[in-house]
Amino acid sequence: MKKKKSIIFPLIIFFTTIFSITFSDIKKSSASPSELIYKSEKSLKNFLSDQSYSRLHNLIKDAQAIIIFPNMLKGGFFLGIEGGDGVLIIKENQEWTSPLFFTMGSVSFGFQIGVTDAEVLLTIMTKRGLQTILDHRVKLGADVSVSTGPVGFGAEVATTIKLADIYSFSRGRGLYAGISVEGSYIHPNEDLNQQYYGKNIDVGGQSSYKKLLETGSDNFNKILGNR
Repeated sequence: MKKKKSIIFPLIIFFTTIFSITFSDIKKSSASPSELIYKSEKSLKNFLSDQSYSRLHNLIKDAQAIIIFPNMLKGGFFLGIEGGDGVLIIKENQEWTSPLFFTMGSVSFGFQIGVTDAEVLLTIMTKRGLQTILDHRVKLGADVSVSTGPVGFGAEVATTIKLADIYSFSRGRGLYAGISVEGSYIHPNEDLNQQYYGKNIDVGGQSSYKKLLETGSDNFNKILGNR
């Protein structure tokens, strides 16, 4: 009995320490706007060059927009906390707009021990899904429908009467198998948007939307090509 206690106590200390460190990292902004854009471009290249995500190419062609979270952190010791910042780019007439900055996060309960750092990419397939995200803070799986994107050489998007508003893809590293975004909240990151554009951005406003279309994003357009 004493031996079991001597093993359990260090484990509790170990995982509590990991969880505390991860929680403090999650609370911080992942990077400056420019750094976040650079990381998002790199993450997008990682997804597109990985043959396991070959079906992602077709989804992007049909997507209204995509959101890239280059560093989604998740830590858990019975209480799981997940979060990260990312960029959203909108497609209009086969051109991709300048980025808008968003934050995604969630809290979960249950048996879960571990830490992971993952790249997450969301393809927004419907105008309804895009407008809902632009208009207000949304919960994935509740305010908009979300499904895990197909992964693997034989994977295909199921043809159903009601397709998902959003498909999610993740490339995870760590003690978790991956990251599920269902139940997560997404909202505009006002601080990062203001830092990047030098003024408050009304994410859902028509004037802001038109301005984004005018400026565009050269690097993202180069990476995505004709998608």
